Amino acid sequence: MDKISYLKAGRAKLKKGAGVLLAAALAFNTLTYGTAAAALDDGGAPIPLAIGDFQFTANGESVIFTEEECGSDCQGHIITQSTNAFAGRNARILVESGSHNITFSDLTLIEANVGVMPGGMMNLTIDGTNSISVSQGMAGIYVPVDAALVITEQSTGSLNVSGSSGGAGIGGGFYDPDDNTGDLNCGKVIINGGTITAIGSACAAGIGGAGGDYDRPFGGNGGIVTINGGTVTATGGDDDGYYGGAGIGGGIYNGKSGSGGTLTINGGLVTLNTGACNDQWGIAYGFGRGSGSNSSAGTLCLADESCLTLADGTALDPNGTYYITSNPTSDMITVPTDMHYTSADMAAEIEQEITVSGKEICGQIFRIDMDGWNLSVTKMSDLEYTAVYTHADKGTVSKPVIILPCLHGDGTALTHHEKVEANCTHTGVLEYWDCSVCGKSFSDGDGLTEITDTEIPMTAHKLTHHEKTESDCTNDGTVEYWSCSECGRNYGDAAAENQIADITVSAKGHTEVIDAAVAATCTTDGKTEGKHCSVCGEILIAQTTVPAGGHSWDNGTVTTPATEDSEGVKTFTCSKCNEIKTEVIPPLGHIHALTHHAKADADCVNAGTIEYWSCSKCGNNYGDAAGENQITDITISAKGHTEVIDAAVAATCTADGKTEGKHCSVCGEVIKVQENVPAPGHAWNGGEVTKQPTETESGLKTFSCTVCGETKTEPIAPLNHTHEWGSDWSGDDFSHWHECVGGCGMKKDEAAHAWDSGAITKQPTETEAGIKTYTCTVCQKTKTESIPRLENENPDPPEEHTHTYSQEWSGNDASHWHAATCGHDVRGDEAAHNWDRGTVTKQPTATVSGEKKFECTVCGRTKTETLPATGGSGNQGSSGSPSKPTTPDEPQAPSVGSITADTQNGENAPKAELAGPLDKLADIVLTEADKEAAENGTDIKIILTVGNGTVPDSDKELVEAVCGINNFKIGEYFDVGLLKNIGGSDEKVTETSAPVKVIFDLSDALQRDGRKFSVIRVHNGETAVLPDLDDDDKTVTVETDRFSTYALVYSEKDAPDNENSDVQPSESDTPSGDSKLPDDETALPESDSNTPENNENPATGAAVSFVPLTALLAAVVVFTSRKKKD
Repeated sequence: MDKISYLKAGRAKLKKGAGVLLAAALAFNTLTYGTAAAALDDGGAPIPLAIGDFQFTANGESVIFTEEECGSDCQGHIITQSTNAFAGRNARILVESGSHNITFSDLTLIEANVGVMPGGMMNLTIDGTNSISVSQGMAGIYVPVDAALVITEQSTGSLNVSGSSGGAGIGGGFYDPDDNTGDLNCGKVIINGGTITAIGSACAAGIGGAGGDYDRPFGGNGGIVTINGGTVTATGGDDDGYYGGAGIGGGIYNGKSGSGGTLTINGGLVTLNTGACNDQWGIAYGFGRGSGSNSSAGTLCLADESCLTLADGTALDPNGTYYITSNPTSDMITVPTDMHYTSADMAAEIEQEITVSGKEICGQIFRIDMDGWNLSVTKMSDLEYTAVYTHADKGTVSKPVIILPCLHGDGTALTHHEKVEANCTHTGVLEYWDCSVCGKSFSDGDGLTEITDTEIPMTAHKLTHHEKTESDCTNDGTVEYWSCSECGRNYGDAAAENQIADITVSAKGHTEVIDAAVAATCTTDGKTEGKHCSVCGEILIAQTTVPAGGHSWDNGTVTTPATEDSEGVKTFTCSKCNEIKTEVIPPLGHIHALTHHAKADADCVNAGTIEYWSCSKCGNNYGDAAGENQITDITISAKGHTEVIDAAVAATCTADGKTEGKHCSVCGEVIKVQENVPAPGHAWNGGEVTKQPTETESGLKTFSCTVCGETKTEPIAPLNHTHEWGSDWSGDDFSHWHECVGGCGMKKDEAAHAWDSGAITKQPTETEAGIKTYTCTVCQKTKTESIPRLENENPDPPEEHTHTYSQEWSGNDASHWHAATCGHDVRGDEAAHNWDRGTVTKQPTATVSGEKKFECTVCGRTKTETLPATGGSGNQGSSGSPSKPTTPDEPQAPSVGSITADTQNGENAPKAELAGPLDKLADIVLTEADKEAAENGTDIKIILTVGNGTVPDSDKELVEAVCGINNFKIGEYFDVGLLKNIGGSDEKVTETSAPVKVIFDLSDALQRDGRKFSVIRVHNGETAVLPDLDDDDKTVTVETDRFSTYALVYSEKDAPDNENSDVQPSESDTPSGDSKLPDDETALPESDSNTPENNENPATGAAVSFVPLTALLAAVVVFTSRKKKD
């Protein structure tokens, strides 16, 4: 049975007896002295249950329970959480009305809102490990007055719940889960099982009242809390050490605390801990009030003292009312101890003197509930009675009572006194008897002969004379005196009239001389400082030996390095005396310099190699990385071709045909080349106008092929349009511009905002952040920044606060940051967005703008920018000024095709792009016939293809050979191709007349500090090393004129250069002059010519014409721009 099935099976147990629990929770408004809390049993109507479980899978999800939803028969709800990192964040669990049975199963809720609204009740079962942290001002679980939270006895898991910014762990809060003003006071909380840890925040209780605020300057009251089982730890919050909330009880604000409420502990184990506070501001208690003194301390009823524990330094409120419901014990019964015998039966007299005291628990006296206990006194003998308390249900407890013998008439009250002899210091006493009742003395034991004087006079001293003795350095002397051998006293005269207590003449003491200390060295002993007396010569402090300290050698320095054949020397120096010593370093012996060679599979024509390691020193090959298993043959034989026939393809109007050919199905090598059968091309008719042009939209002319019936359309240029620029600024959060009021979407004067130094528009205080407003000096747009709150200026400021921050990013259009989770309005790691190069999500056309989407590489925020229309109608020159308008009588320019460039990146292949001006790229790749076709209306696309297909083993061998010579390491293989798509037909380009520039992106796995990258090209068995032409750590830029197998290689920064490399870049690959990209270069800079015939689009700088200016209509050339990274 899985965990969820097990929880569902347990619902029937939860339902059993829950009706009694609901009635007890809602009706238990006060605790009457002597009344035990209601217990669950099988009686009463069952709690209504409903069907419906929920799993948190994302950020900001809510689960709200209402009486209407579950009706009168709630079947229970199990709430779980997925492994999504955002699951449980900003979650909300709320019982709005009715009674609901809910199970928390392994929940970790962050910045959540959890609670019960007035009139509602949550019967909560805890399964697994659960924790709840909440939003600012919230209770961990909000339970206001008239709401009830019951944690069931079926709970076997743990729940760790904390309030925030003055909210209780369980109980009152500044806000309710709907973010409205909350009730500071706690409602009803019943805990029957589980391991519960509740921690209040700021001045709030662990379980009970919340802290106050400026609008409600007092702490919330504790609620009605009953604990029948489980392990409960409740810790009050503290306000940076000033005020503290109770563990269970009231909150505190500005010295005004809420009442302690009512706490009943019938079972379980409860540990109470107060919030830390300064004694100057009052004392918070484990139970009772917060650290204030203006409200009721509350009532605590305890079943057994073993159920309650206080944390170190925690006490119970001394003004609280405390009861214990356990039976009284004998030591609590106080009986009379001074009653004398007066009659044959003294039971009634004794009963009037018997009382029952309380029991001291946790430093407070808990009163015993004596209702139902009846006292009786039983006579055991004349001088002994037994006091007995009896309860019909709880049994009996007793204590003996002893009566003093007292009555003088029968002698029971007489006390005998033995005779005491007199001496020289005190009188004596005759033998006598006295009566404790009447106080008289008697010379006989029957009390018949009374006497009034029992004293015997003192005797004379027996003195001995002692002469005076002198004192010296160490020995005391004595004065002249007389001592009595009888009393042991001393006197200063022979008549023994002047008693003296001290006969001693104090010793004179030594005259000290210091014996100087001698410091120890590394090799010789020293001595400590000593003293002797100059009078008697006695040694007062003996000098002790300080052993030599020994040398303190450093870690040593290799002064002669060891080699493979000879010993080295390591020299050590003592840091105390600078003495030196040396040690021999053994020879290193032969050390392999191994290079790993991955297994290279054999193909049809090329042999492969097994995996092996080669030593550059001894020249041997090894089958293991340790260089222990030498091998002589590393070759895997070639497999030979598997021929497949390539069927012939007939040519159509637009597609070339092919003759029959053959290729290998394994390696793809062409065995018999298929000859190209050229397509005859379409036979277009004269065409007809199918859409007339307007000022804002192009028209269309449609042509049909007389052979195959295919159609094509050509744009008819829009009627002339002159831009009219608005006087008001338009803009967004980043820049401003003037827009054409004619609705064409064109912009001019676009620039980034020029923010001023800012002005404080809201001063910060100790409780609220301030605001600083910045204004663009050009367009007057404004933006604001937060100013942190002022530091608290209390006379005894709290200790320095360390901010805590969320792991999730927050941000706006300009920057991102980590928001503080400690309640302060501060930002961590705030920085401007790091936008990527962007992706074109909508290509621009001659009349319609496009879109480009950018993403911040740090926080993931996105923004979209508009790509202006390419302006293919030719109504603007390169300067941006309007051209001469055309009239209906003037002849229109012929339609032209577009020349575009694109990249096709295969799966897992490195991302690559063509760079440089498009007109230059077209001149290199296209023939004069291609350009003439574009002028006559044929669309042409130049396509760079990058794939990670199978690389022939022969090419790999050549690459590995070049790497071995140049100390390169291989990053990855890929193949690069160049295609011309002319009118829908692809034509492969293997070589170009001049090099073209290509930019490759480096994968994250290859990006490392200190690596220098190059590209090795293998073309028709010839290799060339293409150097990286840019300074970007994330890209490699090369120039190449051949397209086939490529390998991305690198050398580490500290790797030695091989000046004897036999492989050099080919002449066509070596850029002339400074071929590195300038820092501000875009993918499409201006062409060499500045004449109007270039017809450069002022918005993108990317349009190039192949038609003379007199044609009035430029070719549409679209190219995706690429800005070099900083």
